[in-house]
Amino acid sequence: MRTRTLLGITMMAMALSGRAAAPDLLKMVCKGNHISYEISYEKDSKRLFWNSDTVHSEYMVGRTKVEGDGLLVWGSIGPNSYDYLAFFGSKSWIKYFYANGSSQQFACH
Repeated sequence: MRTRTLLGITMMAMALSGRAAAPDLLKMVCKGNHISYEISYEKDSKRLFWNSDTVHSEYMVGRTKVEGDGLLVWGSIGPNSYDYLAFFGSKSWIKYFYANGSSQQFACH
């Protein structure tokens, strides 16, 4: 009976470990335009989130690329708004590209 119970527990743990694995999540905190916000990227689902005290948004991800000691994530914020390029690494940052040709970059940690 004990062997059967241990076998059942082992099989259940194996099934759950593959199914319940947490997504690989990258996070950084950025400060710009007098606000502080967190940017997180879920590698498995390829989703980028922007969270502050007042706004919680999900942005489209176009491409990702391993670069140096980190990951570059490029995408769009709204269909006609602007693009972003985020770097999750030892010196994290985010850069916004606007339709008028201007850009802004903010250091993150």
